[in-house]
Amino acid sequence: MKAIIIDDEFPARNVLHLLIKEHTPEIEVIAEAGSYETALEVLQKTSPHILFLDIDLGGHSGFDVLDTLGDRTSNFSIIFVTSYSEHAVKAFRYAAADYLLKPIIPEEADQQH
Repeated sequence: MKAIIIDDEFPARNVLHLLIKEHTPEIEVIAEAGSYETALEVLQKTSPHILFLDIDLGGHSGFDVLDTLGDRTSNFSIIFVTSYSEHAVKAFRYAAADYLLKPIIPEEADQQH
């Protein structure tokens, strides 16, 4: 399965990429994006199965990315990866497959699946 990681913090993207590689080798990270604009560019050029999406992207949000994509969001599963637990209900309104809180602890992520 192909995945994209969207997070404005490089260290967070790097840690998530390493965790995915180590714990779910069936998932291939095909691209990363660090901003709203870059996220839209990457999503126009690729067809991921899974989108790992941060909520806070600086001046925009992960929700802004999904709103801009509109119906295209049905083409992939969305896993929010964020430090903000208060957005969980809104995330599930966007049909989130999961909601992981940073910092990600591998054992806790494994228990959710």
